[in-house]
Amino acid sequence: MAFVTGCTTRTVVSDPVRVVPPESLFPDCTTPEAVIETNEDLAESYEAMREALRRCREGMESIKGWGDQP
Repeated sequence: MAFVTGCTTRTVVSDPVRVVPPESLFPDCTTPEAVIETNEDLAESYEAMREALRRCREGMESIKGWGDQP
């Protein structure tokens, strides 16, 4: 019986490392509470909601940009 040996490569499988952005980049996406009794309350609530959404989107952009850093 002949044994034939040849060049082989050794495949090393390791567990993937998951890298996530730091907690400081995660936005605080909260919804402002509103008590709406008048049209003025409705308008103010609308503006507060838009501002909260804008801040949340800015925070998401910082997370997207985090992966592009060297």
